[in-house]
Amino acid sequence: MRQAATLLATVRHLETASIDDALDLLITSNLLAKAERAGEAEQLRTLPKLGSAARHVASAMEIVMNAPQPTEDRLVSLAEVWNEIERVVPRGKLTVAVEVIASFVLETDDDAAEAWRAELVKRYRTVQQCIELLLETIEFRAVEAGRPLVFACVTAASCSSSRQRGPHHDL
Repeated sequence: MRQAATLLATVRHLETASIDDALDLLITSNLLAKAERAGEAEQLRTLPKLGSAARHVASAMEIVMNAPQPTEDRLVSLAEVWNEIERVVPRGKLTVAVEVIASFVLETDDDAAEAWRAELVKRYRTVQQCIELLLETIEFRAVEAGRPLVFACVTAASCSSSRQRGPHHDL
């Protein structure tokens, strides 16, 4: 009897572990990988725009860096430096270039994490049917604290699948 109980406990543990592993594999190989590839593709698509902006800013900064040092006999005015910059890069183009570069630079790690989560949300449709199938096939259980999460997942999946089939009206 004790061996049967041990065997049953082992099988239940392995069943749970295999479900966890399958979910991890699904999420990492499908959802996360596609989100990363999409992010990389977006970076590659916008790279020429960023390169052009960087060249404009680099040209302007080169003029600033090479501006003559003020001496007792001659002061260098900001207007002179701007005139030299605008001779190479018009102010409008430089303004746009700075905005483009700023749009590529995330302020904090939190911003990077938020951008990553937003990309994941965009990719949800990729695994949506599989998640719905999992929720239909596997009875997820949780301790009291985790029950609202399980309920939310099941509810979200059922709402999502009902939207796909068309609106339901209770008249």
